[in-house]
Amino acid sequence: MGAALVRCASTGESGFITPTGKFVTRLPVQQDAHALVRVPLNRRQTIYALIGDAPLLIFCSIVVVTASLKLSLLSLPVTLMSGRSSACSEARFRSQEA
Repeated sequence: MGAALVRCASTGESGFITPTGKFVTRLPVQQDAHALVRVPLNRRQTIYALIGDAPLLIFCSIVVVTASLKLSLLSLPVTLMSGRSSACSEARFRSQEA
């Protein structure tokens, strides 16, 4: 079951919709009108009310840690990484020539 909806619009349909989706009260479009309705309160708690910001905080923490690791890997000295790979490629190139 959903929640009740009270819609007030100056340019569209206004009225009251029950939690089951039925229009109980409709007010005319582009005319001054008023209605008095009883709106049932929803006593159930939402998922957000139960768990709060925990999933968002966990996700943000994972993003920050992942970004930090990637940045730290990118800041490694280039000579260490390129020196080893170029020696390997030279050895392969020489073995292909022979």
